[in-house]
Amino acid sequence: MLLAPETFANRFLESCLSTTKGLTIAGNDLNGVKGAATDCCQLCQQKFGCRAWTWDSFNGGTCWLKNDTQPLSKSGSPGALTGFVSPSADRVYSTKYEWNATNFWDAPWHFDQWALTSVTKNVDKATAQSLNMIGYNNSRVYMGVDHVYPYPISGRPSIQIASTYLFNSGLFVLSLEHMPTGPGVWPSWWMTGPDWPNKGEIDIMEGIFNMTYNMNSILTGNTTKVSTHLMAHSTLFSMKLEAEFLQCNGIHKSRSEFGFSPKPTFQQI
Repeated sequence: MLLAPETFANRFLESCLSTTKGLTIAGNDLNGVKGAATDCCQLCQQKFGCRAWTWDSFNGGTCWLKNDTQPLSKSGSPGALTGFVSPSADRVYSTKYEWNATNFWDAPWHFDQWALTSVTKNVDKATAQSLNMIGYNNSRVYMGVDHVYPYPISGRPSIQIASTYLFNSGLFVLSLEHMPTGPGVWPSWWMTGPDWPNKGEIDIMEGIFNMTYNMNSILTGNTTKVSTHLMAHSTLFSMKLEAEFLQCNGIHKSRSEFGFSPKPTFQQI
């Protein structure tokens, strides 16, 4: 996300957002300042062009002041922290990444093997290409199931991809010309945090079987707190707290789910 120029006068109008443990911003250093992690936010506010910071134990503790909030990656430095300065009102969005029919399958996607189903098992990029499950068609990106071989008993091999990039904020836009519906399909567009589901999942778009509406949801662990102000003043937001247990790495965890009511149709999103 590229942002508009800023003036030094508005720096202290911006607040420091909460820090994230175990992540670092690679590169984009303005400079490094020796200090404690608790010093980094104020140091960033005082530095022209600083948008975020990473603290690590280098030289007894260093605040690395950053001119961008990306790219995020998991840190190999014990105790590393990363924090962000909230955007001021005069900042605007511009395109940071764009993947389309000229470069989509060259992007660093990770082909996931989803634990809740076996149909993505053993489907890596090479397999997907050999079975014509991914590619380009009429100047558009194509992703689908194996339509070469019959599968009378087992599920038809499918694909789940995840970005290897990590994001902490942004405006994300997905343009679709066709999304499959019908028995056995589950097209979706999700975002997840680390330590799922405790750090959250945002289901931006999801349709299962013959759904005519978008089942968008926010999923969390069982310690979620929701502002009573939000619940009292929203006509769209509804909350459902369920004792629903998911099998996550052999441990049962409860899940909280939040959604929109009434549910928007796919034509409305």
